[in-house]
Amino acid sequence: MMLIRNEGDPMVGLSDEERAAVMENWGAYMRGLGENLIDGLPFGDGKIVSGSAVKDGRHEEGNVNVGGYLIVNAQSIDEAVEMSKTCPALENPTATIEVRECLPM
Repeated sequence: MMLIRNEGDPMVGLSDEERAAVMENWGAYMRGLGENLIDGLPFGDGKIVSGSAVKDGRHEEGNVNVGGYLIVNAQSIDEAVEMSKTCPALENPTATIEVRECLPM
């Protein structure tokens, strides 16, 4: 799984044309993953629940936003890391991608 993080919302301040170009880049990237792409979606607003406390969860620690996820089929974590290196999210200088193995229960 690739968890995509940015500082703030990378779409804020973009024109409609710029947003369309970003989405086209995402579409091309996801099509390029082909059969290795299992699932992936952007995240909207959320909440963080800790015991009985509930707080806004979109911009946690230092305005870092977990913007979405991709689940890919890879033979190793290193292969998944290679897939992540061309992700359009990384065009944003504040973006990071956390690559994690999903374990069976």
